[in-house]
Amino acid sequence: MIRNPKDQAVSWCHFASGIQRNSDAYKEMYPKDWNKFLRSYIAGEQFVSTKPGEWYPDHILSWYKHRGDGNVMFVYYEDLIKDFKSTVQRIAKFVNTNLLDDEIERIANETSFASMKIQAQPREIGDWKNHFTVAQSEQMDSLIANKLARTDINFVYEL
Repeated sequence: MIRNPKDQAVSWCHFASGIQRNSDAYKEMYPKDWNKFLRSYIAGEQFVSTKPGEWYPDHILSWYKHRGDGNVMFVYYEDLIKDFKSTVQRIAKFVNTNLLDDEIERIANETSFASMKIQAQPREIGDWKNHFTVAQSEQMDSLIANKLARTDINFVYEL
């Protein structure tokens, strides 16, 4: 599953800020201050399924090269939020399963943040606008465009 990088950065910041910070290294790697956090994030100083010096688009690219493999499916987080039922049906078809409407409803209920007792930020598309400055947004746009230029990935940044 991939998510637009701006909302993903905000979500990751909220998640990281909730983790107990026992060491100075951790506090430096995941600063609570948004501006410092974003600089560290795009510099690849935060290790989230990436090698040192890499960040979220590198993680996406590591999977993108497998998009044609029979066992890899790209799902946009935003599609799941906009149209849960159709997206779950697409996933079910990918794994050769048919789901009835009541089964999809049960999946929706059982995978909700509330039922899993997960404290999470609102699942809004476009929450990044409450955090990014214009300059940060433009910088992110440029970095993402350059990094993902050779892909057909099109993110949804707002509804």
